[in-house]
Amino acid sequence: MRETDGSATPHSFAEKTLVSVARERLVDNTVVTCRTLRCSGNVLAVRTTDGLKFPNPSREYELRADGVRYWAYDDVVEVTFIIYRDALAKVANVELSAGDDCLAAFDKNIVRIHQLSRARYSQRSERDHLFSYTLTASFV
Repeated sequence: MRETDGSATPHSFAEKTLVSVARERLVDNTVVTCRTLRCSGNVLAVRTTDGLKFPNPSREYELRADGVRYWAYDDVVEVTFIIYRDALAKVANVELSAGDDCLAAFDKNIVRIHQLSRARYSQRSERDHLFSYTLTASFV
C-alpha cells in the first residue's frame, strides 16, 4: 500500500516512521490516541483512534423515528446518529412533547449527547461496518 505526503510523491512502507503516540483526554473525558506518521521529516498522517468529530451543527427532528437525527464524521466517513425522544428526555431531565421541544433539549445538552455518541460508537467491533447508530433510553 502506498501513501503520499500531499505532494503526490509515493513513499514505501519501509521509509515511514511512527514518530509518536500520544494520549489526550478531551474536555468531555474521552481519551483520544494520536499516531503521527513521518517520512523524510514530513508528517504524512495524524490518525486518531477515536476520530469521531461533530463539525456539522445540523440536526433535525424526525417524526417517524420520534427523535433527533444528527451527524458525525470518522475521518471521511459520515456517521448518522438518532437519539430517541425518551432518551433525550432522560438526558435533559424534562418531559418532551414535540419536535421543537426535542430540538431545544438537544441544543441545551449537546456536550452530553456527543459524549454518549462517542461511547455508543466506541462499542462497535472491528467487523462492524454500520454508519448509523441510535441512542435509546436504556443506553442513556
